[in-house]
Amino acid sequence: MPDLTCHSIKAFIELIKSGAWRFLGERLIHKSNSKSLRGKLGETSINKEQHKIPVILAGRYFGSNHYRSSTDYYSLAIRKNKDPQNRLYGKFDGIFLRIFTAETRRICTIAEMDCICGIPDHLGSKSRFENIISNIATKFSLENIQPYLGRRKSYSEQKSKTSAADRSTNIKGAFSCNINLNERKVILIDDILTTGATLTECADTLFKAGASEVIGAVLAANQLSRDYWLNAGTELKLFSTTYSLRGNAKNLTPFFTNLHTEETLDYNQACIRLQKNLNSEIIKAEKSQPIDNSTF
Repeated sequence: MPDLTCHSIKAFIELIKSGAWRFLGERLIHKSNSKSLRGKLGETSINKEQHKIPVILAGRYFGSNHYRSSTDYYSLAIRKNKDPQNRLYGKFDGIFLRIFTAETRRICTIAEMDCICGIPDHLGSKSRFENIISNIATKFSLENIQPYLGRRKSYSEQKSKTSAADRSTNIKGAFSCNINLNERKVILIDDILTTGATLTECADTLFKAGASEVIGAVLAANQLSRDYWLNAGTELKLFSTTYSLRGNAKNLTPFFTNLHTEETLDYNQACIRLQKNLNSEIIKAEKSQPIDNSTF
């Protein structure tokens, strides 16, 4: 599914230059007919005062307010992993383990890492990836410092904060680490990177405990909500209000359920049909207005 459709290259370039749109392409490709992960892992970094925190990531996350969430199964898997009440909770741990393992392997080729941990979920809790962290620590001979990292205070959900500054303030002083890291290098894992406020605050806690370097490993970078394209998008809006993306709890196969009739649709066939309808809508919209190509 495209993120954006413009009616001319000129309009596309102007939108990019304005800074109103940022792109992060998928770099990790999971073929539907294969159980193997293929492709490359993306990289970025976050500057935190005197520290630069490299971050490795596997894809993109589309929140429930983003149009792509209605069709993106990877985002659904990450979202349901947060909900203990959902029947898909924990079902994707094997897949997430493989992704975090690939990220850890990549990181260990860049630097000699010593420790691994994950951002604590709740006050008094460790990390929803506790078992994954333990498995990776053993595989790569890393010290699991998760038992020493925790939350020292509660805070409201970060997704309720609309700005990077609000997120940073909300998370300030939230974590504690009661081990002397003594110049050791730490891999810090989390599921979603949005503004980086949570990851950098947790990394700052590790630096204060003596860490010499922190490298983040996340499942996906959050994509901000955008209109589908400048004027229309009715086909997608109709689809997303009619069908709900689900997952089979036994074999994890994605499918759609009609919210009104309980009819189920095959995932791939539904996406192909939706894409054809979207293409028709785009062509119709383009024919209804003149396109200025005089500058090309």
